[in-house]
Amino acid sequence: MTGKSDRFVVYTVNRDRQVIDRNQPGPDNTDLVHHAHAISRTQGGPAIGDAYAQSEVVSLDASKGIDVRLVEIEYEVPGGWIVTRGISTLPIGTFPQPGWTATYAVVGGTGKYASARGTEKLTLLDDLTVKHEFELRR
Repeated sequence: MTGKSDRFVVYTVNRDRQVIDRNQPGPDNTDLVHHAHAISRTQGGPAIGDAYAQSEVVSLDASKGIDVRLVEIEYEVPGGWIVTRGISTLPIGTFPQPGWTATYAVVGGTGKYASARGTEKLTLLDDLTVKHEFELRR
């Protein structure tokens, strides 16, 4: 599948979030957040798959009041898995709020997504659903 480009949108709803404080209490490097999400084709629609995410604090910049997080997300969707990776910055120790956006790299997958590359733009909506806009090149 060379030279083919696909654009599609899915939505996720968080089912579980766990914060793993690996050092001293409070935000610091190597803290982890794990998420499990239900995926749907439409906002509020029936689930078509699951997504699993991990973010790790890789840097704290106290002078700017931000932490830098390495984010990896795996999407189990019809036809295989899509894997994304990127960096997010947020105020130290916080979670995204409605209106937050980020763009991550699609770094591969399995099944019909085995050679996928591209981008994923995430937008947190007012109801805390996340809109994922994928542009894949295979």
